[in-house]
Amino acid sequence: LQDVRETKEYLQNILENSPQAIVTYDLSGKILEWNSAAERITGYSAEEVKGKSLKEVLAMADLLIDPAVEGIGAAVRGVVGQIITKEGDLRYINRNARVLLDSEQNPVGIIENFYDVTEQVHNDQLLEKRYLQLQTINEIGKKIASCNDLSEIAQFVSEKLVKSFFESTQLSLFFYEPDLNKLILKALSGYNIEKVKSRFPIGASFDLDQGVIGQVFQNGQEIIAEDVTQLPFPVQSLTDKIQSEFAFPIRFKDRVFGVLNVENIEKIKLDEADRFMLEAVAEYLGIAKDRIELMDRIKEQNIQLERQANELRKALNKVEKQKQIIEEQHKKLITDLQKAAEFQKSLLPETLPQFEEVQFNAWYLPSSQLGGDFYDIFDLDDRYAALVMADASGHGVAAAMLSAMFKMTLLKYSAEILNPAVVLEKMNKDFCSVLQTGEFFSAFLAIFDRQENILRYANAGHPRPLLYDYQTGEVKELDTDGFLLGIIDLGIGFSQQEIKLNGQNRLFIYTDGLNEAVNEKEEQFGAERLKQLLIENAANDANLLIENVRKNLYNYTGSNDFADDVTILVMDKLKG
Repeated sequence: LQDVRETKEYLQNILENSPQAIVTYDLSGKILEWNSAAERITGYSAEEVKGKSLKEVLAMADLLIDPAVEGIGAAVRGVVGQIITKEGDLRYINRNARVLLDSEQNPVGIIENFYDVTEQVHNDQLLEKRYLQLQTINEIGKKIASCNDLSEIAQFVSEKLVKSFFESTQLSLFFYEPDLNKLILKALSGYNIEKVKSRFPIGASFDLDQGVIGQVFQNGQEIIAEDVTQLPFPVQSLTDKIQSEFAFPIRFKDRVFGVLNVENIEKIKLDEADRFMLEAVAEYLGIAKDRIELMDRIKEQNIQLERQANELRKALNKVEKQKQIIEEQHKKLITDLQKAAEFQKSLLPETLPQFEEVQFNAWYLPSSQLGGDFYDIFDLDDRYAALVMADASGHGVAAAMLSAMFKMTLLKYSAEILNPAVVLEKMNKDFCSVLQTGEFFSAFLAIFDRQENILRYANAGHPRPLLYDYQTGEVKELDTDGFLLGIIDLGIGFSQQEIKLNGQNRLFIYTDGLNEAVNEKEEQFGAERLKQLLIENAANDANLLIENVRKNLYNYTGSNDFADDVTILVMDKLKG
């Protein structure tokens, strides 16, 4: 007897602690046992339900098993049913049942276990709904892709969408009309449609500050009003006595084209699937409106292009007649340019004079077939040598002609060349009388006294030459007062300086095409970089120095084609 009592208590403990509801009832359905899991799922305690039928307590179907029909060994598994809890909530349960037998194998009742599958059922329902809505979105997408009539698209969309909602739903589509500055009703479907259309026919206009649709259009933000009485502004609807309203902007990128509006005469909660579908369709409509506008613009442009094409054909006929003349003129121009290039090169020295104590090297790169830079070395006598570098404004033929003018004018005053400042002042007066506005020169003119090792120089707005002193290892900029040549002569003077070159020195003269060359960030090559290159290449001869400067310039700019001429002149004064 003790063993039986302990076994009964053990089984009772299992019954009470099972995570699933376990219920026993007799063959008439009267509840005999009701564990704590059943109480947790249904809200009813064992005391409240014992002696009552399942149908009476939970409004559920009759017994799962009828032993008289299905036999004493019958069992049922996996039946999903609905119950109403004590709180009045609808829940879904998964039921399993088996016939209970006495010692003589006679059926005496049913034992059933069940567990809550409400969340799973809701998820399955939501998945099915989402699938159906995706089908709707797909059909709408196909229609939009194949149709260029906005009114036809709008009506198709409204009729498809309204089927996804309740019978109490009214769905409308509005598009903005810029000429009227109003929203125009394009499509309408759903509840009480004929009555609504009698008040608001397709094509009716609405002010931009009117109700929910006006707010959504102006702000570009959706409004989800499950209870319209809670809205902070007056409700102005198409349908009488609405209780909920959902509106979505029809937009593409930053443009709002209209509003998709859903009205309901009942309070409806918009679930995730509904919201996803409405947002997607509103976006599709925005894309369609933008595409249709684009197509209209393309049609108009095609008409204009055809008109222009006809005009172009007429013009081409005229051009074709002149083609041979143009080609002949072009050939002549090329020949003239080649001759001008040869003339410009003839202005530059073919070779530079070399002395025992002084060596010269140069490099010149024109920006085009013709350049405006000029340089030369004049061996005046056994004592003096003259160095000159000039940069004419502009490029091409005009700059080349200016370079020739500079050389001829310089030779005009060659008798006074030992005084560079005097020569530049006289050249400036000559240029001011003949040059046009925008034409000018920068120039550096120097005389080197090989007996006294004195460099006498004057500068007319030219980049300051650099002098490297091998004894100190320092780089000095040579500068004097002087303005550009050919701009103004009144009150303009040029100062002259001289410097004693003791020991070994290197003079580096250049045009602004070098220091003002820029990289991809529009940063200039700069004079400081040239100073550093002079120091780094002090042990190299002038040719190698120029080569290294050239390589650095190409690497810095990423190109060997420049917007301005580049000229370098190096004078190496050896020890002595």
